[in-house]
Amino acid sequence: MDRAVAEMVVAAARLATAGKYAIEYMGKSPLGYNRTFGQPIERLVLIDERIPPPAKGDQYFKTIEKWRHTSKRRPYKRLKKPVLDEVIPGIESDYAAAFIDFEINTKSKWSYIHYINTRRDLSGRNYMTVLMDEFYKYASKKGVRSINWGKMMHPKVSRLLKKMQKRYPKISSSGGKNFDPKTEIDKPLDLSDPRTSDDPFQPRQGPRIVSMSSAADVWAQGGAEWFAEAFFKKYKSLNRLMNKTVKGVVGESKQRGSASATYDATKKVIRLFPKFFEQREKYGEEFAAHVFAHELGHSIESNVSWYEDAQAAGMDLWDTANLPFGQPNMDEAFAECFAILSVRSDPGDAKRLAAKWPQWETLVRDTAAKVGVKL
Repeated sequence: MDRAVAEMVVAAARLATAGKYAIEYMGKSPLGYNRTFGQPIERLVLIDERIPPPAKGDQYFKTIEKWRHTSKRRPYKRLKKPVLDEVIPGIESDYAAAFIDFEINTKSKWSYIHYINTRRDLSGRNYMTVLMDEFYKYASKKGVRSINWGKMMHPKVSRLLKKMQKRYPKISSSGGKNFDPKTEIDKPLDLSDPRTSDDPFQPRQGPRIVSMSSAADVWAQGGAEWFAEAFFKKYKSLNRLMNKTVKGVVGESKQRGSASATYDATKKVIRLFPKFFEQREKYGEEFAAHVFAHELGHSIESNVSWYEDAQAAGMDLWDTANLPFGQPNMDEAFAECFAILSVRSDPGDAKRLAAKWPQWETLVRDTAAKVGVKL
């Protein structure tokens, strides 16, 4: 690791004791939400001038423009001029560490938290605890008596809710758990004020130094996590594969061979390589979703028995000349059929599969059903 990278890693992991933080009211949130309750969605941001600027592509902290260079459907024809498909707004300040988007109804004395986020390279440093504490004080001044946290997607959020319930018993706080109960954090709550130490953002267990060979490793893993989160949010039924056939999604900063993504059957993880993100940028979200679903297909065929079912149905899995969509072997054929049936990036392929290879369609559907996925 060269010195410049080492200094950046340490700076991101251990915050200097000099300087101060500030809580800024940003007014209306720039993000769009499908569900609102008739009030403007506001935003509070924690600013700390001691932290380094966010990495390129740090979603919601840096503005991201998604340009499409090809047509949306197969065959993917290159456009003469790229089209701006989407703009994901960030935060103007490079020193934003965390934010809360919320809605307050002063008449009903009720508040709803739409979204909370801490910059990915700054997690575990009490930023959200401090910001949430300030939010509760702000809401209390507005006369709020009830705060709904909505769907909590991570056990850390549930733990933070419990902490606020203890610290602010006069405000009714609730939220729905939308994660595996087995991952619930079962540790005593630290109810002390996180700002009482010399450095309010220093982790009590000591600095968490990230081990990496270059800044590209952090970006690669962050990109993989963002994509996986967005994918499973869109294709909710496939989320059932997590912790069954897939234990995690890993971003690789170095390209290995020509693959854009692979499924590691030993560790049960999907690895996304730089080529995956290049193709996503070039061909669009639907193409990337298809590639990712293909690897999910491999996760199923590697962990669930299906050869016997195919043989019982009279299918010749070794007849490579007649495998669906010209795939080179039975495993690739299964994964491709699963991708076509699950994300349906091209409805025409699904029709071709049903018409030309109906046995393969039935086989893949029945095998997926064994792990709780209905196609």
